[in-house]
Amino acid sequence: MSKKDKKGWERIRKGEKGFVAQVKEQGLWNAIVWRYKKHTMMQFLFRFFVLGLLFQFLVQTFVTFKLGWDGSAWEIIWLWKELLIVGLVVSGAWSVVRGHEWGQTIKKVICTDRFFQWLAWLTMVTMVISFIGSMFVTDVGLKAWIIAAKYNIFPMVILLVRYVIGYHQGRAWVMKQLRRVAKVVAHLLVWALIFYVIVGLKPGVLKLFGYDPIAFEWVIGKAPPAVYLSLFDHGNMRNQFLFERPIIWGFYLVMMFPLFFVTYLRKHAFSSVRGRWLLYAIAIAVTFSRASWGVWLVLIVLMFALTYRRRKPVVIAAGLGTVAVFGLMNMYDGRLLIRDFSDKGHLYALQDSLDMIGESPVWGKGAGTAWPASHQLHDEGFNPENQFLQIIIEYGLIGFLPWLAFFGLLLAQGVVAYLQTPRHESEIKKHPQTMYSWYVVAVTLGLLGLGAEWLVLHSFADRMVMYPLMAMLGLVIGGMFADVRWT
Repeated sequence: MSKKDKKGWERIRKGEKGFVAQVKEQGLWNAIVWRYKKHTMMQFLFRFFVLGLLFQFLVQTFVTFKLGWDGSAWEIIWLWKELLIVGLVVSGAWSVVRGHEWGQTIKKVICTDRFFQWLAWLTMVTMVISFIGSMFVTDVGLKAWIIAAKYNIFPMVILLVRYVIGYHQGRAWVMKQLRRVAKVVAHLLVWALIFYVIVGLKPGVLKLFGYDPIAFEWVIGKAPPAVYLSLFDHGNMRNQFLFERPIIWGFYLVMMFPLFFVTYLRKHAFSSVRGRWLLYAIAIAVTFSRASWGVWLVLIVLMFALTYRRRKPVVIAAGLGTVAVFGLMNMYDGRLLIRDFSDKGHLYALQDSLDMIGESPVWGKGAGTAWPASHQLHDEGFNPENQFLQIIIEYGLIGFLPWLAFFGLLLAQGVVAYLQTPRHESEIKKHPQTMYSWYVVAVTLGLLGLGAEWLVLHSFADRMVMYPLMAMLGLVIGGMFADVRWT
């Protein structure tokens, strides 16, 4: 590694920005070109993508239900994130044609990166099979295929686009962006608590933003409720924060926890980070989402097992603590864990899903025949309460297998990254770039956590969760296959 690379990684480790230091290393002109032409534009687009998604639902609710501005023009505006990704694809294609630096990177990735090729082929196979099934086998039509693809396939396209960006920008840049995402999460935990307290004391305050202070459940086309309750129309107040529902906020917290752990909690004494632990625990707890509770606690045990691989007592203590938490919750109020109405609903949905799959196991029932696209196409759609079953119902087993293989490859890359993590902290201090493997592990564990929730819920239905996750996965894995470089 060159001296410049070492200095760059040292700044990453210390959290320094140091434009003056860059000028001394590279000269004024080179520093400006690097920082603003290549670095800042991609950094701005990534920040805009992640932060814009966080506020979309709040802004959309305010504009639609408070100001009453609605119509086809606004429907296009709300597609800004999809248009941004399409714009990057078009820009990349133009760069290839013109032979620009970006185009050269795209050519290199497509022609030489075997892992990218596998992901791209699986995406194309899923897209083609679902199109053939929807247009020629089940005959549900082009509109249904497009709406379903926006939820089921477009996140895969986001990953591919961000993969190229991560490959081009390099590992140091990717690490910097992920640390900033973790910092955003740290701020969100504080604001989520403030939001919960304010809404708990005065629920009507959200009426100012277009929310309905009377409703208990959100119906598409109507204002969302200001307050969700743990037992539908009574019980404990749940916190949805900036998201559509409390379970979506729970998805987001589960997805981000491994990254937050690696950035702020890993290898720190509990006394120095107990405030952050407490904030995260409160944020998860007041979603009153059993799936989020369970997966989060399992992720804690898993993160401790991976981090303290040679200290079994620490891992055992984390596991026993998880069991104790569930026991105390059940003693406090059994309805927190066992909810007859919800549990029976999941069982009925499972039976109905299996019946639908049995009717057409190979090609499925067609795109848009299950949640969430079915709710946009029909007044009453079908919700199988299971992400995997939803894909089988829509695309059949022939479309489900390449879809599943796509995410299986991503998780396998997380295992590979873990095997490359340093065995001793002294290695990270000497070579800061070795910390990168932990970030790959963290983001892929976020996918694993959501994958566990897919067994009983649908995180693909919410773009505020899946889009940033796929963007981070693309960046971190693309950077993993790139050269380690700073300039």
